Amino acid sequence: GSSTPPGQPDLVLSKTHSPSQFSLGGTGSYTLQASNQGEGATALGIQVVDTLPAGLTVNGAPSGSGWQCQVSGQQVSCQLADLLPAGGKAAPIVIPVKVDANLTSSSLTNTAVVSGGGEGTDKTGNNTATDVAEVSQPDLLLSKTHSPVQLIAGRTASYTLTVSNQGIGAT
Repeated sequence: GSSTPPGQPDLVLSKTHSPSQFSLGGTGSYTLQASNQGEGATALGIQVVDTLPAGLTVNGAPSGSGWQCQVSGQQVSCQLADLLPAGGKAAPIVIPVKVDANLTSSSLTNTAVVSGGGEGTDKTGNNTATDVAEVSQPDLLLSKTHSPVQLIAGRTASYTLTVSNQGIGAT
């Protein structure tokens, strides 16, 4: 008799961030979701690697049920202790982060990759997930007025300085 080879796994990774906008010196998190959209179960050995961009640091232990995560500098590596059936999803991985208070960029681009699990090299085109988080920035405006309106030599006058934030980020 003839036999049909089993279906192949096809790993996919998605990524989101919270809150919707990061702030200077603030905290947030990334949620990574690995799934198998292939027709066959994966083998063991699924790994997700997320290298945080400059301006972000890991702010606590990354976690996800069934995942073993390690942090080395800007890189978070998580290994899944199980396999994924066809159409299955792993528990999400949550990576807590802190934004550098001195960041000058208005956005952070973070990319992660899922690999392993017996996935064929012809199926790796959807293994990368990229997320762009906007970073709220302050925009300070300084105005100055004086009183009286017309200054006269030898007379007392006062100046009023007013600072306001025209931006979307707190100072």
